[in-house]
Amino acid sequence: MADRCDIINVEYWSKRWASNDASWHKSFIQPCLEQHYQKLLPKNDGEQTKARIFVPLCGKSLDMLWLAEKGCQVVGLEGVEEAILEFFKENNVAYDVKTLDPDGIKCYSSLDKSKDISIYRMDVFKVTPIILGGTLDAIWDRGSLSAIGLYVENRGSRYADILSSLLRPSGCIMIENHVWFNDPGPNGGPPSHVPASVLKDLFGKNFDITPLEVDQSIIPKNDRYNRVYNLMRLKTNH
Repeated sequence: MADRCDIINVEYWSKRWASNDASWHKSFIQPCLEQHYQKLLPKNDGEQTKARIFVPLCGKSLDMLWLAEKGCQVVGLEGVEEAILEFFKENNVAYDVKTLDPDGIKCYSSLDKSKDISIYRMDVFKVTPIILGGTLDAIWDRGSLSAIGLYVENRGSRYADILSSLLRPSGCIMIENHVWFNDPGPNGGPPSHVPASVLKDLFGKNFDITPLEVDQSIIPKNDRYNRVYNLMRLKTNH
């Protein structure tokens, strides 16, 4: 397990990408997303419309390509530039890159009109709707919460507030979190242990939380945890 201070630094994740130690990256579309993605789509007068979907700490996830091919506008965010470059190269997607401010925020955008994908290279704790060009219909959080070091420096509640601020009214989050059979404590992980009680503490004030499914997984060293999926929709009084 990583030192609790390491995982909050982009250098830690950069080293893992550089050494090909990115076990969280999958060469397939997340089954839960395939099964439930229509729940992310907004509805106008009962009709489903094109969704603007945010994927925080996206890496080079194929989920983004799949969502774009479904007609969604995909907005990713990643701190490690190498992962972004690999995404476009490995999927043969031509792109343009723009530097947005003196702090070095970059936006990589697909030049293929059939794949509406933009990925921002920046700190997830600095993202705002203005930077992303507006609010979002939905968020697909595939393990981002479990990777941010949520028990360090109040990062969990800060992260929850940021995601809430990015959504349009009635927007929602589909989230994958990790529940260890043997709680490793706040210093454990990544992925961090995020039981239902923690998810409720972080998001329950602003979101109605609906369980979707549980996917039991085995990771190296024979440690065992469940991947747990929930749909969280902004409350109407938010």
